[in-house]
Amino acid sequence: MGLPISVLHFSNTLACGGAEEHIVTLLRGLDQASFRLHLVCAPEVAAKLKPKLPGDVELMALCFRKPTQVASA
Repeated sequence: MGLPISVLHFSNTLACGGAEEHIVTLLRGLDQASFRLHLVCAPEVAAKLKPKLPGDVELMALCFRKPTQVASA
């Protein structure tokens, strides 16, 4: 088998809701041998989701103060 495929999930909300819970479900269900999993979200959401995530998911907290900062990311 080849190298794992990197998959990045991104959430730009400041609150944890149904979409974020669905992302957690997806991250739990994907084969970690086939995929390198990453989640980027606001620090507030990251704090709530961290205990629910599998240990091998790379969690990155990112906060944009202005919409123009998206280009910098």
